Amino acid sequence: MQPFDDPEVCRAVLDSLSVGVYLVDRDQKILFWNAGAERISGFLRHEVVGRTCRDEILVRTNEHACVVCATNSPLSAAIENGQHGEAHLYLHHRSGHRIPVLVRAVPIRDSSGAIIGAAESFDVPHGVISNDRREHPTVPPSISTLSRTWPIRLFARSN
Repeated sequence: MQPFDDPEVCRAVLDSLSVGVYLVDRDQKILFWNAGAERISGFLRHEVVGRTCRDEILVRTNEHACVVCATNSPLSAAIENGQHGEAHLYLHHRSGHRIPVLVRAVPIRDSSGAIIGAAESFDVPHGVISNDRREHPTVPPSISTLSRTWPIRLFARSN
């Protein structure tokens, strides 16, 4: 077996990224939530895995404070249309304040090309100080190649 065929290696790579990364199925149920997502959002893995956007755990808004969720987000476009998407949004931190984030979403496809979910990354733009008072890089690494090579089922185990 090749090292990258091991699901634990894939999980460790995603979990070690400083950007927030999470994976959802077609119903937008969160299957994986990495350490970067915990740090940026304040929500721990066990609080979000198994929940959906409709549960209002991951509230994102646009610059006009309008909620962006199940039907009008880069994540929903990735699932419904197979589109890669990007948006500057605000994430509602667990402690109650809003954090500006750059969000990127890509569809995840099975071996036959059918969309089975999506991956989304988010990070605080360069120069913006988060609640932990450290600066974060602007551009998250591309996860589009992951969406073609790492099956979503690898991350569906409980945390």
